[in-house]
Amino acid sequence: MFSAVNYPTSNVYFKGAWMVHRHLLEAEKGPYDYLKEMVKPMLAKFDKYWSDYNMYLSCAAILDPRYKVKFVEYCFSKLYGSVEASRRIKLVLGTMKSMFEDYKLQYASSSPIVVAPSPPSTSGARNYFNDYDHFVGTSARSQVGKSQLEMYLDEDALDLNSQLDILEFWHQSSVSILWYLRWHGIC
Repeated sequence: MFSAVNYPTSNVYFKGAWMVHRHLLEAEKGPYDYLKEMVKPMLAKFDKYWSDYNMYLSCAAILDPRYKVKFVEYCFSKLYGSVEASRRIKLVLGTMKSMFEDYKLQYASSSPIVVAPSPPSTSGARNYFNDYDHFVGTSARSQVGKSQLEMYLDEDALDLNSQLDILEFWHQSSVSILWYLRWHGIC
């Protein structure tokens, strides 16, 4: 989940925390009674801390060009079902848009978004994301009258398994608003 070689940024922690959550939920519903009993208190503690950091990590994941909104929606739908996932996504997007509007009031800018492709990763870890591409799908989008944040969110995500230095990506990107959000504690 996390590499000692790389320096994980907060966008990576969402995926790792989500995978831990999935493991705990699977163990709780699994066939082994001794695991079920062991997982109950672990899951209660995890849920407490997850609720504290969920918004922060969700916003950070959305700012990762590999994940964006669909990835977070996908993860939420696997944990909570589609109705609750939709509600949670609305809360996260509302928070991001509020921060974006606060930023615009102070530092308005209009720069194009630059996305550099990265090579795919080969990880031997358990892959819970096999059906992610099917979940995402594609659709045509109109960019007229949209903010930089909305245009960024509407762009297709990069390959989920690509290796990406998120700090370098945003450093090279000319999207000043998202760079600002990154440095003010979101990424």
